[in-house]
Amino acid sequence: VEETKKSFTDLIHCIEEAQENFVERIREQEKREMEKAEGVIEELKKEIEELKRRDAELKELSDTKDNVHFLQTASSCCALPDDGDSLRFTVTADLSSEDLRKELSYLRKSLEKISQWDIMALTSDFCPLTLDINTANRYLRLSEGNKKVRWRRTKAEYPDHPDRFDEWEEVLCREALTGTRCYWEVEWSGHLIRIGVAYKGLSRKRVESGLGYNDKSWSLQCSPSQYSVWHNNKKTVISAPYSPTIAGVAAASTDSTSGTRRCCSGDSSCRLSDLWWGFVKAIDLTQSKIRTGKSSIIEV
Repeated sequence: VEETKKSFTDLIHCIEEAQENFVERIREQEKREMEKAEGVIEELKKEIEELKRRDAELKELSDTKDNVHFLQTASSCCALPDDGDSLRFTVTADLSSEDLRKELSYLRKSLEKISQWDIMALTSDFCPLTLDINTANRYLRLSEGNKKVRWRRTKAEYPDHPDRFDEWEEVLCREALTGTRCYWEVEWSGHLIRIGVAYKGLSRKRVESGLGYNDKSWSLQCSPSQYSVWHNNKKTVISAPYSPTIAGVAAASTDSTSGTRRCCSGDSSCRLSDLWWGFVKAIDLTQSKIRTGKSSIIEV
């Protein structure tokens, strides 16, 4: 995190320095062009004065009666300046605003791409989670590459499978969360869902297979009005603001006193729950308990 902050700070300083240098160059060029323009104006003033003088001489000459004097003087009064004496004013365009706009546009697009990076995908242990259709209850429909689940009123024609949930509208992820620490996120919408983790040995065919209703699973029940934690059929209500994103952190250890797990709301900086549970085995991310009669969506 600190290295990332330093990189962006250095980039900001670089942009600010480039801005200062560019503005200074523009001001210097503006000063040079103004000096050139002022010089041209002075020359034009002198030329105007010279033309006025010649005009006065010509008017005076037009009144003379001496033809010889007229011819001798008129030639000098009517002489045109050489081409080399004519004034030229050229604006130097060393700095191209169009080129600057193009370069800044490229930089802006690059920064927009960086802002859209999936930070989780940058970690060496990142694993994209997908839902296992062989575990999905028949009232659930998977979509978007098995990363999204939605409840439906009618049953799907899924084939029988020993891993399929029959009693509860639940589905497991294919990938197990293993190791000492795991992190995952879920986005949800709807009336009521349960999100959590479970041992792989969780029953799929009995009433006791409900997520959080047994000693093999932990769940966070989410609704627009309330959050509650469930484990072994025990409920603990949590006070927290509504969040469409739920983040979970799971830690596993061979020491049952140090293995812990917690769930937290993405918008509350993990303040959703201060509750911790012992959790010492490899775990699966489990989705979801969705109440019958209400449409809900979950994405992983």
